[in-house]
Amino acid sequence: MKTTDDFRDLCAELTAPQSGRWAMGPFGPTMMLLFWAAFGMPNNWRLESDGTLTKDWETDKYFAAVEYHLELSKQGYFHPDFTGFSVTQAKQAFSSGTTALYMDGLAAWRGFVEQERRTVDEIGAMLPFAQPGADPVFHVSSGIFGITALRQDDPAVVQDRLRLLDFLAAPFGTEEWFLLNYGVEGVDHEMTNGLPVLTDKGIEEIRTMFKFIGAPPGVMFSGQSPEWVEAQHAWAAAVIPAIIPDPTVGVYIEPVEDTTGALQAVYDAVADVTAERVSIGDFRKITENWTEKVGNETRERLQEATG
Repeated sequence: MKTTDDFRDLCAELTAPQSGRWAMGPFGPTMMLLFWAAFGMPNNWRLESDGTLTKDWETDKYFAAVEYHLELSKQGYFHPDFTGFSVTQAKQAFSSGTTALYMDGLAAWRGFVEQERRTVDEIGAMLPFAQPGADPVFHVSSGIFGITALRQDDPAVVQDRLRLLDFLAAPFGTEEWFLLNYGVEGVDHEMTNGLPVLTDKGIEEIRTMFKFIGAPPGVMFSGQSPEWVEAQHAWAAAVIPAIIPDPTVGVYIEPVEDTTGALQAVYDAVADVTAERVSIGDFRKITENWTEKVGNETRERLQEATG
């Protein structure tokens, strides 16, 4: 599959409402991440040759992607309840086969393969596609999942917390890393052919969120599915040449007043327009409001910070 036309044909092939199956299920803004790249729009911001910045939704490509999403929705390729799906519901629909495609990060791919005892032949990752005649692009994020901050406190308390973070951030291959990712042998994992394989109990316990407080750089490794490691490496090697970075990653500015509210209005409108609750024209007005209220000032601050 190479083009948006191919993807449309795939959705038609995968959708069978009479059998309780649809091509897609996630709510609008999540699936739009795929279509934004397919239409070659900027990755958040685009740095122009004159040093100015252009926001993604200030381009015609952005609205072409929205209209494409709307077209797929009108064709019935999304689950009827897709705008109301939570992340958990979207995953459950995909796992059960109610929906055939699911938009998420690579960690989710590993999770489906390992935790649901699936193979990479059953669950794979799609390569980028583009409009006919265009080269595919792929948007990458900042690479940072989150930030853990420690408040000022008694020095001894701070040191204890730092020791905990140091433990959680133990690098790949250490005893600490192994314990955090595979637990106790005979309880959370069993050794099979020299590799750790999580038990059902281990799957439940290792899902805990404490690892997100602090973690080392990710490594492609799986005791349960070496095939997934090979598949992800092959996928990454194919995608890297198509990467478009965000030129503002790592640039810090004081946010413009009401930035959060103006951004949320746009994100909410993405879901509304794909559910046909808001027209494309009204959606354009919402993005233009963002530009007037916070966008232009944000752009000036970013341009000044990037030099």
